[in-house]
Amino acid sequence: MSDVPKTHDGHSSRRPNMVFVSRDPKESFADAKEVAHFSGTSILMTSSIRVGMRELLPSGALLIHTESLSGCDPDELFHHAKNGVPMIAVGESPAHCAEHFARGVCSFVHPDNLFDHGNQVLSHATGHREGMEAADALLDSALPSIGFIGMRARRAIAHALLISNTYAEGKGHVVRVAEIVRIMMEKMGENKRQIAIAKIAAALHDIGKVGIREVKYKNGKLTPEEFKVIQGHTVAGARMMNTAITEMDDPVGREILGTAREVVYGHHERPDGKGYPEGK
Repeated sequence: MSDVPKTHDGHSSRRPNMVFVSRDPKESFADAKEVAHFSGTSILMTSSIRVGMRELLPSGALLIHTESLSGCDPDELFHHAKNGVPMIAVGESPAHCAEHFARGVCSFVHPDNLFDHGNQVLSHATGHREGMEAADALLDSALPSIGFIGMRARRAIAHALLISNTYAEGKGHVVRVAEIVRIMMEKMGENKRQIAIAKIAAALHDIGKVGIREVKYKNGKLTPEEFKVIQGHTVAGARMMNTAITEMDDPVGREILGTAREVVYGHHERPDGKGYPEGK
């Protein structure tokens, strides 16, 4: 397949503010033309990240189909993530998309919505930059008590914090939970290192909700079936942690995510055994 990109924005002199990397960019190009016409979005379709990033505006977003993510060079993905380029996964399963946060993915979009909401996708770019500042602030406060962590592992954890905060119960929920955990552990006399690790892990507790946004924000009482969907966020989040741990070779990063996996999986269990996912 040719790596020559195809762009449509109605103004050939403009640089794209959205790059979509797909194994077959031709298949999506017709839809791209339509959204570009109605939203003013400048889209570049390509099968090569390197080609697309040469032209992408600094304020733009990089979208990658999940089928293409596995074939991307991890070092190249990390380079763009490190430089602040928001990477949005395009795929059928939000939870599966989010499993790639260790590669730099900060959000997701369903293929059916990709070209219906071009401006909304670009809003992710703005939210990404603001969210990364908050994630970095939390890590800056915690990591000095934990020990050295490589930049790649730090970026992966920061992206996980960004996803968790985006799909949490409400603004400030993640920060409040992390602070409550810190206070409780200090009262228990735990050492500073364990408190710092637990603080990060607590901030990741709701990351599995990335795939259940529609049900979570439903008005009114949930049906039994919908509540089962909500309960699934614990297992889905733990699976995301497992994927990241498998790909991470930084020992401190693996320790943090290992603790987070336990918190994500078990934060709805109860002393009386009636919680979930293990409870009856």
